Amino acid sequence: MRPQKSNIVRQSNQLVEARYSLTLNEQRVILSLISMIHSKDKDFQYYDLDITQLTKLMGIDPKHATRDVENVIFSVQDRVIFIREADGQDYLRTHWLSAVKKVGNKIQLRFDPSLKPYLLQLKKQFTQFQLEIIVQFKSAYTIRIYALLKQYVSLKVRKFEVNELRKILGIEKEKYSEFKEFKRWVLNQAKKEFEEKDEKTGKYKSDITFELETEREGKFIKYLIFNIKQRCKEPQASLDLSKNVESSEKLPVLKKEPLLGNEQIDALRLLKENGVNETTASRLIKDFPLPRIIENINLARSKHTKGKAKDLGALTVSAIRDDWATATKSSQKQVEDDNKPKRESQAAHQEQEKKELEDLKSIFQKERHHQIDKLIESWDKVTLKAELSEFEKATNKVIRGRFEKYGLESQFAKTAFMEFVAKKYLSLSENDFVVWAGDRGYEIEGNVSAGYRRRSFKSIGSILDEVVSKMDR
Repeated sequence: MRPQKSNIVRQSNQLVEARYSLTLNEQRVILSLISMIHSKDKDFQYYDLDITQLTKLMGIDPKHATRDVENVIFSVQDRVIFIREADGQDYLRTHWLSAVKKVGNKIQLRFDPSLKPYLLQLKKQFTQFQLEIIVQFKSAYTIRIYALLKQYVSLKVRKFEVNELRKILGIEKEKYSEFKEFKRWVLNQAKKEFEEKDEKTGKYKSDITFELETEREGKFIKYLIFNIKQRCKEPQASLDLSKNVESSEKLPVLKKEPLLGNEQIDALRLLKENGVNETTASRLIKDFPLPRIIENINLARSKHTKGKAKDLGALTVSAIRDDWATATKSSQKQVEDDNKPKRESQAAHQEQEKKELEDLKSIFQKERHHQIDKLIESWDKVTLKAELSEFEKATNKVIRGRFEKYGLESQFAKTAFMEFVAKKYLSLSENDFVVWAGDRGYEIEGNVSAGYRRRSFKSIGSILDEVVSKMDR
């Protein structure tokens, strides 16, 4: 099994959008297997995968080829895939493979029969691309994002809820829970791989790339908008959009209108997938701009998936005609505008708290240093010499070297000696910021390494007066 330019991966759009988690090599196995399905196959066959070729494809050490390839195959056999049906309510939960056989230097695999509607005899609502492109990717998430964007390449834009995309990619809640991590390791990695060039030819390895935009809901990023850019046309891998229209193999024609372009055909396909009849779909395409149609299709699907309405077709038509997407954006903007004074007030309050905390820490340090200085000044020469000798033995090699060479003239040695004295002689309430502040009625949390934060404060001025009066005494 060697990827060729003629090797096409063709799968239904429902399979493209299915929820599953496969490693990079597991995806390479599945996609290589899909590329071996003949367009005329009416049932799944045993498809032969050569172990030697799989070893090269996966980057496996030839010494352990059979063992390592089998481990990947057996892992794939255990994997579960979750496919949502077009109505948004029903679903299929199944495994990828029904059988695995080893014959000589070949592994024979057969897909689970329940996957037939999503891989065999596909005439409409499918996505296809070249195997040789996707096997070059180094991230399993990049492969999935590539397929999801290829599905919408004619429309040039695709919008996801962040959480929905995470589910499709099979990313667990605990993994990349911070958006910046999700963006770095998933989205930016995909973008990086789409931009890579072949070292020999200097050509891009991927035929598409994207620019990413985000939309917030409140202070959180809720939506991702992929602006898809196609670098070149691929006659072998391009979707025959005329076969995506259920009623005819010819491009649909609106009355007294020219033939639809590829973008309109894809919009027509998406509308029909959402349960809109062809007549209504054609009228919507004529009456409204494509960006409005696409945004509202996505919004209708999202609401339908959440169980907010049963009839997806009617929901989609209402969303487009009433332009829910624009209304949602306006509502979000209004909420953000309404909350702006509150956010600014909170930011100012936090800045004030930060300043007060820094002032309080400064007061603590001044009082602490004052206590240490008073203690050292009270010692006679014999006591001071004994303390310095004990300090020299207890300190680390670097500080000891500085002390032996410069004495307390060394700032490093002096600071270390003061800390030594504080730890030995000062009480907890004199030496620990949290305890010190607590004794004075200030609730502080945290520590030196993690940082501090306040729970409640009274006026800084009151404690400043208290400390100054003590230092004067």
